[in-house]
Amino acid sequence: MPDQDLARTEALQIDPLALCQSESDFCTFFPENVRAAPDIGIFVNGEPRNVPWSTQLWTVVASVGSFRLFRLHGATPTPVELDATDPEALRLFLLPGDQIIWP
Repeated sequence: MPDQDLARTEALQIDPLALCQSESDFCTFFPENVRAAPDIGIFVNGEPRNVPWSTQLWTVVASVGSFRLFRLHGATPTPVELDATDPEALRLFLLPGDQIIWP
């Protein structure tokens, strides 16, 4: 897969529309009057939830005292050490597959 990704990256650098010439999972065309708003999938207390792409952690845990965040490292959820009382730490952007758990 990394070789395919490298080949796609190189192809895009040479001709940005090359991968979009035929049906592709990598390209979607929208009419000019349409706005795309990508969502990402996360898990909150084990339940799947879709949130906007630029969602920050504080928006999910705003009224929660303590929580745990797990982020995928490969396919393995790995704990992320955060100080829940630090406002800067709560500004962390969520990524697809993030898992947030609280009691």
